[in-house]
Amino acid sequence: MPKTHILEKENGTFIFFFEYGNEEKFDPFLKFICKKLKVSIPHVENSPYSFFAYIEYDGEVLTASSDGGFECYLHIPKNSQISAKKLVKRCYGFFSYVFHANPNTPKTEPQSASR
Repeated sequence: MPKTHILEKENGTFIFFFEYGNEEKFDPFLKFICKKLKVSIPHVENSPYSFFAYIEYDGEVLTASSDGGFECYLHIPKNSQISAKKLVKRCYGFFSYVFHANPNTPKTEPQSASR
């Protein structure tokens, strides 16, 4: 079973972490991410409906967040040089994700390699 879901949107890429399924798990999620990326744990901000923290990584800023009703996630800004797949591999040591380039794209059946 995949541990993450990668979703590409117009404003960047989101990596949802299934093991960290709600706001109550944001602190352990943030500690896990920072440990795996080998960065210090940033200050956590909160709003009425979410928790978030800005993580400086590889010369860029990622946003760790938890919005009510969703898994905790990392947001990679649009035009970033950071690869979502490499971040997942860094966190788990292997690729474990479901990838959707655009949720509005119709799904197609895999094409056969034989002719």
